Amino acid sequence: MLFYYLKISVRRLMRDKVYATVNIFGLAVALTACLLLYNQVYSELSRHLWHMDKEDVAQVLVYRDGVDGFGPESGRVFFGFGKALKEEVPEIESIVRVYEKYYTKGNEPRFAKGEERIPESRLILSESSLFDVFGYNIVAGSASGLDSVKRSVIISESKAKLYFGSENPVGKTIEMYSRPKKGRKYTVVGVMEDMPKASSLQVDFVLSILDSEKALSWEIEYPELFLKLSTGNMGMDINQKAKAIIASHLKHDYQRTNEESRSYKLHDFGEAYLRGDNYGVRTRESGSARYVFMLIGLTLVILSLALLNFMISVLARSAKDMASDKLRNALGERSRQAVYLLVIEVLSIMFLACALAVLISPFVYQWVGPLLDASATEALRFPPFALPSFFALVFVVSILTALAVTFFKKGLGSVRLGQGKATRNMMRSQKVLLVFQLGLMSVIMIMALVFVKQMRFVREKPLGFDSGNTVIFPWKHISMAPRKGPEINRRLRESPLIEGVTRTLYLPLLDSYGLSDFVLDKETMKATPQFGDSSFIHVYDISLKSGRNINRPSAKHEVLVNEQFVREAGLEYPIGTEIVSGYWHMKGKTLTIVGVLADFHYKALYRPIKPMVVFNAPSPPMILGARVRLNSKNPEEGKAFLSDLFSEFYPDNRFEKRIYTEEDDYNNSYGKDIRFARLVYVLTMVAIFIVMLGLFGFIFFMTQARVKEIGVRKANGATVFEIVRLLNGDLLRYVGVGLILAVPIAYYVMGRWLENFAYRAVMSWWVFAGAGALVCLVALLTVSWQSWRAARREPVEALRYE
Repeated sequence: MLFYYLKISVRRLMRDKVYATVNIFGLAVALTACLLLYNQVYSELSRHLWHMDKEDVAQVLVYRDGVDGFGPESGRVFFGFGKALKEEVPEIESIVRVYEKYYTKGNEPRFAKGEERIPESRLILSESSLFDVFGYNIVAGSASGLDSVKRSVIISESKAKLYFGSENPVGKTIEMYSRPKKGRKYTVVGVMEDMPKASSLQVDFVLSILDSEKALSWEIEYPELFLKLSTGNMGMDINQKAKAIIASHLKHDYQRTNEESRSYKLHDFGEAYLRGDNYGVRTRESGSARYVFMLIGLTLVILSLALLNFMISVLARSAKDMASDKLRNALGERSRQAVYLLVIEVLSIMFLACALAVLISPFVYQWVGPLLDASATEALRFPPFALPSFFALVFVVSILTALAVTFFKKGLGSVRLGQGKATRNMMRSQKVLLVFQLGLMSVIMIMALVFVKQMRFVREKPLGFDSGNTVIFPWKHISMAPRKGPEINRRLRESPLIEGVTRTLYLPLLDSYGLSDFVLDKETMKATPQFGDSSFIHVYDISLKSGRNINRPSAKHEVLVNEQFVREAGLEYPIGTEIVSGYWHMKGKTLTIVGVLADFHYKALYRPIKPMVVFNAPSPPMILGARVRLNSKNPEEGKAFLSDLFSEFYPDNRFEKRIYTEEDDYNNSYGKDIRFARLVYVLTMVAIFIVMLGLFGFIFFMTQARVKEIGVRKANGATVFEIVRLLNGDLLRYVGVGLILAVPIAYYVMGRWLENFAYRAVMSWWVFAGAGALVCLVALLTVSWQSWRAARREPVEALRYE
């Protein structure tokens, strides 16, 4: 029986090739977009699902008061914290410390393969428990060597083949060059399987953390800390014990000051991954719950547009086949058999569209992959069970679609009623579906316009400073910085190729810069501390509103404040006001305000401007570099000069030959939203294409149903323009109703997205009016030709059977 229904469905599709082609191709385009979106969502949500004992693996996240309430500051902790915490908390079965270094392009360490030096950036420092807790497989050697062998490494299978060929690498050494002329030999103690794509950690080299732990145990925060807990302890509170442990080990006042505003919490491993976009400091690949939800929303919108389009087409086909339906009913066909036939036909079309989507998607991914995932550099890969689950979802949706169409047909009484009344009922149903389709298209059109407006606002809003045409010049060796720093500084300032030098590296600042206490007239207020010097405002082109600049390096107790500081402190005459520093640098010292800076956005526009205090920066080694502004007339010569100067003082290191631009600040601060906005633009084009197909089918059916009405009107003197206006006027009313439905939905959705920005564009009325105008334009361009063609027909052709 199934084969019989399948044969009938194929015959019907072959008989009506236009119907089949439009539906299969339209669904294929929509399913391609949905498949790529679904694959990204599935990948994000399943990053941690394959790990062993995932329910009992937690990550320690660090919160800091005064980071604007935007979530965790970071996942970084001290090297010695994990072991000390395990000794105090019996519920912790094992710990995993992961320190993933960040390397800029061109500065990656190089591994020796004969005379060749191959750059490798996928490496971490960790320990043997990494493999036990997360389930990474060792295929040769033993992970325990990381805990016992000094300068040991475990490498992936692919890298073992690259560097050692068919030989067993265990026990052999591999040389790593972090500097061009100085290498270190590491003993290979094991070979691991290549990291699964579903893992948020993607590395080829796992170096022993022992060396760094001994040197930096309680000096600096680098590694992330994961805990394997005994069952049922995921919600435990570790904050008090964590703070007590850290306080007992810290040696420096500035460390203790920083710890006063911090708290420590455990988060489920998967939850911690999805909260990663809140990190001020990222040490591994992180996800975003907000991004995932928005992708799910876009998937549902595109899928809904395609299904509404399909249902409109099927209803039009049902009206056309009404006579044959009545004949089969008269010959004894049961309604259940008609449902089976419709379900098989829908499944056949969906199957062909899915197959076409799977074939198309790898080619489309090469274009849109970077919009979905910034790290997408290879061909499209589907995680395990992603395709089967997608096909299962499409199967369920197909059954529901067929049942919905059956419900419409049964409710409209296409068999029981006369053809004229049934046809009118069919048209009403199609109009309802078309209104919803146009409403969804209006939603995605409004989203695209709001994205355009907000990202343009972000790009064009004056930040109050300029980091363009600058280069970071780092002091590479902390121990040598005091000796070499003054000479480097003198050479930089004397060069005509350099416009300015300041002992501050980054603007905008990392989100991990919190607020510190400052006492003013016995009242405490919080402000962001910032290192600077007398060249700070010159290099960054920051306006001085009143007072004077810090005019000499020896003026350690002179500070600059921004306008927001003056407003919140309620200072009418701020110049000369004394404040007491609570920041670790100059803690307890009395500072004098000598100048007021114009407010500038020292963080991305997600954050509001907070009060700021600019200190005279200490000399190296506390500040590990300088920001250099090049002469705008010959920046390339200035870059070459910096490279030569760097090579002279640090011959064993590579200089990052990169000039910063305003585009760098824009991309670094808003990268994920930029990619998502571009993705919405692409999907808007997909939505327009799908709706155009639906409108074409709708106007074709409507003109066929009203062919006699058009003939009568023309016989009574109606012009072609009047007929076209009649047909298109109905469509514009549907657009208007759809827009009314879309406005509150789009306003709510985009309002929630804009809440992520402290400074945002206003959703003006023209955004909604513009979206409506664009939808009208698309609709008219799609249907006008078909309307004109119907209006041009001779009346005798329509009325010859009357």
